[in-house]
Amino acid sequence: MFYKTQEYQIQRITNFQAIIPLSINYLLQFCGCLSNLDLFNVPFTPSLSKADRFQYKTRTGALISLIIVILSIIYSIYILYQWLSFEFLAKVTQQSSIIENDRVIELENIDFKLYSWNKDTINPFDTKKNVLSPYLISNNNLSSYTSLYQFVNDDEYKFSPQLSLSYQSEFYILFQICNETGDYICASKDEIEQFFNQQGNEIWIFMNFKVVNPTSFKTETYTRYYTMSIDKNQCLTQRLQLQPYRFELSSSYFFNDFSYQYAYGDTIQQTYVNSLNYCSKTYQQKDVIGVVYFAVDQKLTVQKYQYPQIGEVFAQIGSIVSVLFVIQYIMIEFNRKYMIEELLSQLILQYYPEMSQYVVKKGVFGQIQKVIHKSKQIDIQSYKIFMKDVQSKLEIKLSYVNLLYEVSRMQFLLQTFMPRQNLYKSHALGIKVKYREEAKLHIILDNHTKSLSNEEMLASHNNQIDNQFYQQSDINILSLDQKEKADLLIEDQEMGNFPLDS
Repeated sequence: MFYKTQEYQIQRITNFQAIIPLSINYLLQFCGCLSNLDLFNVPFTPSLSKADRFQYKTRTGALISLIIVILSIIYSIYILYQWLSFEFLAKVTQQSSIIENDRVIELENIDFKLYSWNKDTINPFDTKKNVLSPYLISNNNLSSYTSLYQFVNDDEYKFSPQLSLSYQSEFYILFQICNETGDYICASKDEIEQFFNQQGNEIWIFMNFKVVNPTSFKTETYTRYYTMSIDKNQCLTQRLQLQPYRFELSSSYFFNDFSYQYAYGDTIQQTYVNSLNYCSKTYQQKDVIGVVYFAVDQKLTVQKYQYPQIGEVFAQIGSIVSVLFVIQYIMIEFNRKYMIEELLSQLILQYYPEMSQYVVKKGVFGQIQKVIHKSKQIDIQSYKIFMKDVQSKLEIKLSYVNLLYEVSRMQFLLQTFMPRQNLYKSHALGIKVKYREEAKLHIILDNHTKSLSNEEMLASHNNQIDNQFYQQSDINILSLDQKEKADLLIEDQEMGNFPLDS
């Protein structure tokens, strides 16, 4: 029993040890796949030359870029200044709703004023010589009459009642020919008759309504008037249905912070002409010649004024800036054209080094005006034909597929002249890492080899050859930036100063 338990424990340990490498393998695979989710990958683009730093740029492109950036900054500052100065118009939206039944909105500064064509006009609202007596009736109690004589201004031929209305509370203002039963001191019959004989008697009703200035976010008042003719032989009824408005105002730069205001923004007018008998029966008063009915519409107009926020301003700036940057597509094509020309020029110099001695003078628009070689002027047409022919051949070398093809041909050429084993050994070739501190060590080793036997010195010499066959300076021995150094070495060799392999 003991051995079976021990074997079982050993088996568990063996299984656990087998699971650990498998888990690590899965973890490494997951970490390897995790990098595929990177949204900030950077594509590798080989540079045209060491100075270009993986990008080809031109002075013309830099000038256009500078102009675009300056215009963008100026426009951005201008838009932000307008925005901070509240010079932008607010976004206005309008919708309809139902007004609350108990919402009371005061009707501000309503004036009833007499208008007549006569110069010497009798004031019909004079409380001491009254011709027309105004009364107020509520729809909640049609039998209760309230005199409005306290709102009469005897000097200005008008009276100005103060009314607070809601959807459920509506009012009538009656104009009754003055009689002794009222609260007014009536004028004489002759004065009353003289008033009705005046030419063009009208009552003008001035009412104030509210609108919102979308720039300052403040309510402003405008006045509208309605006319009602006066005739003692008929009863004129004016129905004024007030349109309630709710103004929702937000002038915040960053967040919506609405304030709410209720006011009357408009009215619907309806005019009826009734007989004296009809008005007397309806309002249970004699000699009623005019009625103004004030009602509140149940439909509530909601106007929302919202100042543009910072995100919308940036969107506007971005849209204009993006239009300016449309020119980038033109400049990209421009730079691509000159990049290809630059590549071809470099390739021509590599295949025809003598071309570096040619001086080509061009005009403003790039046309060739003169070609000089060693103080001699070359025929421009012949130069153009030569360059066109060479460029057409070298354009093939700009193809990546062609580059791979030429590398494969070089491999086959190497295999033709070198054994396959030597090519395999090339994978082990490299430059030995050396530090500055090793220089002293090499001096000590050199002194030490002098005391060695011939066989030991030969083995040490072979090691030094293996280590020094490739030097750190060999990294760029075939690079383009070593061409100038190679030219100097060749020139010195030709002059006999020192050999090239030194």
